Formats: sequence, structure tokens, C-alpha cells
Amino acid sequence: MTYELIETSSGNLVGAYPSQDLALLAVMETYLHSGEAAIATLALGCDDPSGQTDGHELARGPALLKLAREHLGKEAARTAEAS
Repeated sequence: MTYELIETSSGNLVGAYPSQDLALLAVMETYLHSGEAAIATLALGCDDPSGQTDGHELARGPALLKLAREHLGKEAARTAEAS
């Protein structure tokens, strides 16, 4: 699976990640460096390159930030903030 961050207002691909953990870490880093407004127009989706399933959206905007916080937990957020 490939996890993709999309800037929804432009449709541009922000990044593609081999795991959900790495994609959500990128979301947290963006939040910590640029604030909640930078997350408001982001969406995370996953794509199955084998074609067995269609790509689908996992979360966007505030729900994406909530997912990142829940998934990574407080320790991972502190690690991202320190880097």
C-alpha cells in the first residue's frame, strides 16, 4: 500500500509514503512547523498498487490531525517536535 498526502484545494500530491506511520508523521511535522491551518486542506488516502482495491480517503483536515495524534500518540509527537 502507498499512503498519499494530497493538498485538496489544488489537487497536488504533497507526498507518497510506504506506511501510514510515515504519512502521519509527516502530518504531525507539518502541524508542528506550520500550524493547524496547514493541515486544513490536506487529505490522506491509500492506494493499492496491485489494483486489488481502489484508492480511498482515510481522513482530511481536522480529522486527519486527530488521526495523526491518535495513531502516533504523545511520544511520537514529541519526537517529531524535537526534530
